Amino acid sequence: MPDFKMKLLQAREARWAFFSAQKQSFITFNLNIPGYPKTSPQIKTIFERVAAELGIFLELVFELKNYHRGQDEAGLYLYIPCPYPDLKLVKNILDEFERTHPSGRLLDIDVYNRQLERVSNNRPKKCFLCEKQAQICIRNKNHTLSEVRATCEKQLASCLNQDLLAQKAYLALIKEASVDPKPGLVTRKSHHCHPDMDFFLLVKSALALRPGFAQMAKAENLAQIREVGLQMEQAMYQATNGINTHKGLIFLMGIAVCAVKYPDVSQAIKNICKNITQELQPNLKTHGAQIYQKYGFAGARGEAENGMPLVLQTGFKALTKYQKHLKNDDDVYTAVLTEIIARNNDTNLLYRGGLEKLKTVQKMALNIINQGFWSKAARLKYQELCTYCQKHNLSCGGAADMLALTIFFDKINLH
Repeated sequence: MPDFKMKLLQAREARWAFFSAQKQSFITFNLNIPGYPKTSPQIKTIFERVAAELGIFLELVFELKNYHRGQDEAGLYLYIPCPYPDLKLVKNILDEFERTHPSGRLLDIDVYNRQLERVSNNRPKKCFLCEKQAQICIRNKNHTLSEVRATCEKQLASCLNQDLLAQKAYLALIKEASVDPKPGLVTRKSHHCHPDMDFFLLVKSALALRPGFAQMAKAENLAQIREVGLQMEQAMYQATNGINTHKGLIFLMGIAVCAVKYPDVSQAIKNICKNITQELQPNLKTHGAQIYQKYGFAGARGEAENGMPLVLQTGFKALTKYQKHLKNDDDVYTAVLTEIIARNNDTNLLYRGGLEKLKTVQKMALNIINQGFWSKAARLKYQELCTYCQKHNLSCGGAADMLALTIFFDKINLH
């Protein structure tokens, strides 16, 4: 046996001995690098980028925070203890992470139970060079090692030039979904007024939208944004079995990722969406058009046409205010959401409850703000707001979209 093969074998045996000694279910991550060597400056850069993103993702989705980084002759790897009870769900979500990631073919993420058995969803990995199953190509020696390694090197080079905006966008969607509690909205712990959804459905939807956000970032105008947006809608429906989880946010986040390349983001959004509210005519058969005809509120189109003031003014001002007083992310974001609810003529809420219910919710939110969100009295009133929305089947979906956008702009340091 060649010396390098012996070193690889010994490294893998030592790595497995470490995994076995932990006596718990776990996740592993490494890059799928054919041939030898398994590390290089380029490979390390890609690994560290994906490892950082995966760490954020796992904490957001499964609240996993402990990691062990390692390096040996077999390459760089990540070991993550995973006490989450439903390992099949973990595997399914991580497979979607792999599938939608721009470096997907290079990623190797596995889940193991306490008995050291690999959790599988019976979806074989594809070959680097063709669409056949990788194991078939390996067994039949369909490609030479030099061919596979060369293709891998090209993918590594491509990964170094990836735009991070799509990553920030889909993670903002997941972060908003994870915030708990929220009035009438899906959270990590409840689906409230959305019985056809849960947190993990929103995660799958956000992952499915990631490739589209990368295309949106390259768009130059509204027509291009909408063209990509239609493709993203189909990806969303495929991931959710036909459930509309993020349709409105595809439009708004698409405009956001397109506009951030300009020095004045708000003005860029106004330019992209100039006169867009003129589309809200009676012949447009959408909820937004119906609300506009009945109440005169322009919803997402109006927000975009005006440069997203609920995000870039209300949202950012609230972030600055509450980050000084509150340390917990959920507390900060629920407070920001409350500020947005108080000022947003939410067409989602209007459609479900009418003008009277909208005004009641806005008044309750304003009362919470006036009490000082960090006070005990305000927290109690916030729970009353959540209960009211639950009782009357009201969802502050428009405000939730504004919160997701606020998180996105904050994470790219626009705030």
